[in-house]
Amino acid sequence: MSANNQATIEKRLIKMKEFYAQLDKTLDEIPDVLPKDIKTLIRDKILGDKELKELIDGIENHRPPRFLLIGRTGVGKSSLINALSSGYIAAVSDVESCTTETKIYPCYDGDRKMMDIMDSRGISESISTDERVTAEDQLLNGINEFKPDVVLFLLAATHRDNIDKDVEFLKRIKQKYAEVNKVEVPVLVVINKADEVQPSRIKDPAEYNVAKKENLQSTVIYYQKICEENGLVTDGIVDVSSYIEWADAAGNSVQPSDILEMSQSEINGLQIEFDGRYHIDELREKLEEAIRDFDAKMGFRMALQLNELVRKMATHLTNSFVAIASAIAFANIPVADIYILLVVQSIMVALIAGLSGRDISIDTGKEFLASLFLTGGAGAVFRIIAHSAVKFIPVAGGFINSGIAGAGTKAIGTAAIKYYIDGVSIEEAREIFKKENKAKND
Repeated sequence: MSANNQATIEKRLIKMKEFYAQLDKTLDEIPDVLPKDIKTLIRDKILGDKELKELIDGIENHRPPRFLLIGRTGVGKSSLINALSSGYIAAVSDVESCTTETKIYPCYDGDRKMMDIMDSRGISESISTDERVTAEDQLLNGINEFKPDVVLFLLAATHRDNIDKDVEFLKRIKQKYAEVNKVEVPVLVVINKADEVQPSRIKDPAEYNVAKKENLQSTVIYYQKICEENGLVTDGIVDVSSYIEWADAAGNSVQPSDILEMSQSEINGLQIEFDGRYHIDELREKLEEAIRDFDAKMGFRMALQLNELVRKMATHLTNSFVAIASAIAFANIPVADIYILLVVQSIMVALIAGLSGRDISIDTGKEFLASLFLTGGAGAVFRIIAHSAVKFIPVAGGFINSGIAGAGTKAIGTAAIKYYIDGVSIEEAREIFKKENKAKND
């Protein structure tokens, strides 16, 4: 993700946080068409939502996550860092010495720190420089100071020698760390260089054939068995490829050796020419799940998963408003007052629109709802929609059906996410709404 795009999304999230902080006041300013009990319901479901509040608070209250990479030389630690960040950052960050056995790489995107990576030397190649202090103790001392959020145990997909010794080494480190710090550090097993597994000529993940995938699966099973047999408790295992070919700002292919001679501005201009990454999104998901500290978890999302964070918040908002709409319908609001439900849905759309950087207002939501049903502005048209809503929302006994109201709200939320977050046209959003609504009502 480019620095400009990153900054844009962050501004959107901050704008969303500001609107969230003012939501209570905004509800008070909505005309009396929205009954007091409905306003209270929205406050309880949105402002009282613990997970959503954590996400909102985390927009500002976060820190760069700390990852420890442990593995033999040649397993592709630097390439993995670049693959995770979608940019060439690992080889050019300033290096801060920690001990003779470890180095800390602060990874930046422009002036913004994304994460801290502690890179240990090859496990079996570690050599003590003092006969009174073992290499294991040196590494442990560095880890105790660094306090990683997650340990990434890197293995190469094509080299299986002495893995049991490496597993035993990490197990001891993990146990000693827990004894000193009174906390278990999560461990993810990352099997890198999936692209080199036979048939190694296939580098494009979209072209991985059955034979390659079966070979990768057998490798995963093999490593997983070794970890289990040696008693190493992990938070998951994933096979990945970090293979990326780079080009300069002019689109010319660049070799890794050439990058070492580049200036920082030239490196910032590097772009991915060929993307051979495999299962990197799965690795990001597992990393997010493994991070225990919430501030670090949000820091990881803000560093590498901003688009995913925006989508997560939009989806969470939609689900919350589905519950609100269902509760409103369950309260037996007459069809004549379906306008109330549409106002509530407008608030949902306004919040989703805010995540895309738009000005947040109830009118924004009304205009979108109007465009889903009819062409034209939201003023009188919105009122027409309310009175003709029976055409779109089946009813029973003169009242809105709770399940139908929830399904309709879900369809509106899905269409809003597609329109505001994914950037589809309003015509496409309208078709998505019709399809979603029909599927849920069939």
